[in-house]
Amino acid sequence: MPQLLTGATAQAAGSSATWGGGDGVFEVSGSFNGSTVTLQAKAQDGNYYDVSGTGLSAGGTKPFSLPPGSIRANVTVAAPNGGGVFAAAWRKRNP
Repeated sequence: MPQLLTGATAQAAGSSATWGGGDGVFEVSGSFNGSTVTLQAKAQDGNYYDVSGTGLSAGGTKPFSLPPGSIRANVTVAAPNGGGVFAAAWRKRNP
């Protein structure tokens, strides 16, 4: 499970991780203070884009499906407070 953010307390993008492709779950938790955390994927031109439907402004999970490549979490809108926010992604197991 790639850990994408660990206690982020400012508007910023987290470290990138390699995604092997397929269905996954994006999980976010922590003290949001009005911030939004969104999963991002790296496009072929090297720029990151927001993965549609993955923005969270409170703890929770969002499903996603992406081809192989780099992913990261991005904190926007406001700076998280307290212990910050945490984000991770993991591969969804299909029965």
